Amino acid sequence: MSGDAEEDYKTRMRKRISALIGRIRVLDQERRYVANTTANCFFCRFQTLCTRYPQGGAVFPLEEPAPPAPVAEATP
Repeated sequence: MSGDAEEDYKTRMRKRISALIGRIRVLDQERRYVANTTANCFFCRFQTLCTRYPQGGAVFPLEEPAPPAPVAEATP
């Protein structure tokens, strides 16, 4: 692949992947990205993302807020 063709391909793939990730984020925020209860998931490679499985978790897990810093008491 020539240098120009490779750069064009990279640009198109970045746009495509960004759009797909954006779509998944919207579905996740709207709570519309849910597991199919009738699916045959034995060979599924997405079990680690699926809430139907113990190892599954949120598609985009939220960061835990940092604990508040301790307040120093004033000494007289």
